[in-house]
Amino acid sequence: MPRSFSGSVMLPKALVVNLDCLGQEFDGRTNDELFTLTFPRSGEDAELQPPKFHEPQWLDDDDGDPRMWGWMPSTAGPAAVMGLAIWVDTTAVLNCSDARSRASYARDIFPVTFARWIGEVSTFLELWSGQGVRSVIPSKSEGPVVQLFDHKSDTGYTREAIEAAPTRKAGPMARLLSLADWKLAAQLVSDGSPPDVVWHMLNRAQKLALTETRFAVIEACTAVEVAVGRRVTDSLFGHPEEARDQILTNAGGILGLVRLHEKLFPRSQDQKRPDFSNTLASLRNEVAHAGKVPNDTEVGDALDTARRMLDEVCRLPSPSG
Repeated sequence: MPRSFSGSVMLPKALVVNLDCLGQEFDGRTNDELFTLTFPRSGEDAELQPPKFHEPQWLDDDDGDPRMWGWMPSTAGPAAVMGLAIWVDTTAVLNCSDARSRASYARDIFPVTFARWIGEVSTFLELWSGQGVRSVIPSKSEGPVVQLFDHKSDTGYTREAIEAAPTRKAGPMARLLSLADWKLAAQLVSDGSPPDVVWHMLNRAQKLALTETRFAVIEACTAVEVAVGRRVTDSLFGHPEEARDQILTNAGGILGLVRLHEKLFPRSQDQKRPDFSNTLASLRNEVAHAGKVPNDTEVGDALDTARRMLDEVCRLPSPSG
């Protein structure tokens, strides 16, 4: 029979959601491991309340350190969610398993795979909502990434806490996240369709823009280079390998690759591509080779250009309506 664990999950960063999320559930899967996640509930004050799930009290009783689930500044919302409850029925640890095996599962095996899963889900959510660029509230973890309680042995397990991330200045975002967004992101990752690596790179560039503008430009340009180079290479499939290599070599770097891409995939006259050469490629060269420190406008234009190029070359799955 499956063994039941429940506990808390601290998100990689706080995410701002519509009120339709509070108290609701959605499912996920890592490999063959199924689990259910539950949002916290609204309370009488600004602090969100623990979700209603099977064993919430041990989280506070076990170490005397109450979890911070998030905030809802007003009854009209929205809510900033920092943590979710989790319930998992697993066959990876049988009822006859020894205590060391159970502890290893609860502290290391499941938390590691789950952290990768929730990281992919969060990347989708941040890219869809624009919340990955600037945090609305301090983006930090108030505790371990995952805590699990074994219902068979009445034992709680805590994975080592991660370091808190620095506070970021509040800023605009594209939109709030809905319950449908979370369900779609969870389904995509669970089905083996996480964000492409180039989108991880762009998301990383957006975060670097807060503190390391030079690296943000380099990362954004590299994401485009990888995406365009891959699409050009794929379009040459069927030609001799030596010919493909020669074509790519003769392209002359990222600017040549982009020009070659434009020839292979022409747009109509009313569909103009972004000015990649000036807003991103040339800026990258100045940053990487001349030590230029780009200003906020230049970084913003570079990130916007990179996103538009990736939308064309390696489109991100669309969020819910």
